Amino acid sequence: MIVVGSLNMDLVTRALRISQPGETIIGSDFHTLRGGKGANHAVAAARLGSQVSMIGRVGDDSFGSQLLDNLAAAGVDHVLVISDPEAATGVAFLEMDVQGCT
Repeated sequence: MIVVGSLNMDLVTRALRISQPGETIIGSDFHTLRGGKGANHAVAAARLGSQVSMIGRVGDDSFGSQLLDNLAAAGVDHVLVISDPEAATGVAFLEMDVQGCT
């Protein structure tokens, strides 16, 4: 199986409630989670026993390294994931309330 898709670092914070546009509120937790729809798909398929190759691009930075390590740990062939020294790895910011809603 070949997966072509995104590899992003998810930046997740939890607060008492979701902020309004332009509002700053205090968060209680912060986590970085390896994600991206393509990477998540590739890792899930590999964990289910498929031979998976991933095609994509990350930045030549610490987030990119962590995403590549995650693919390797799951057994995903990532030779065709480019580590671009002129770009930053994609990120997604997720804000959750205490019930876990975004």
